Amino acid sequence: MGSGGQVISAAVSILFFLTILVAALSSSISMMEVGVAYLVEEKKLTRHKATILLFLITLVVGVLCSLSFGVLSGVKLFGNTIFNFCDRLASNFLMTIGALLFSIFVGWRMDKSAVKDELTNNGQLRGTGKIFPVVYFLIKYIAPVTIAAIFIIGLLG
Repeated sequence: MGSGGQVISAAVSILFFLTILVAALSSSISMMEVGVAYLVEEKKLTRHKATILLFLITLVVGVLCSLSFGVLSGVKLFGNTIFNFCDRLASNFLMTIGALLFSIFVGWRMDKSAVKDELTNNGQLRGTGKIFPVVYFLIKYIAPVTIAAIFIIGLLG
């Protein structure tokens, strides 16, 4: 490949990584929005203070996780490095408990007609009348039991 090909290759590489950067930033902003909204609405912080607080917490946890591959590799939390502890906490506990609470909320607290509207795009999807009762039964009874079993198996394993 000549020098012109190298320039094009470098330009495509730069554009690719800039695109990944934008995707990562937009995802990070949307994930932090939940915490910011909570702090603003429930704890009466200003939006600016809530954002800074969550940014600093995220920064500290991120730096500690990064350093656990090097300088802090000897630091152990419950037998794991800081990174592995945070990974296990998020993957095995927080996501599973979140899914369990979500399925219980949708199945037992949310109005059945609201669930149907959400799952059928306000009744716009054809053929959902016969399948919705099955899906609702699964959400209400099977999903919580299954998620709880997965959580318990994860605790034991």
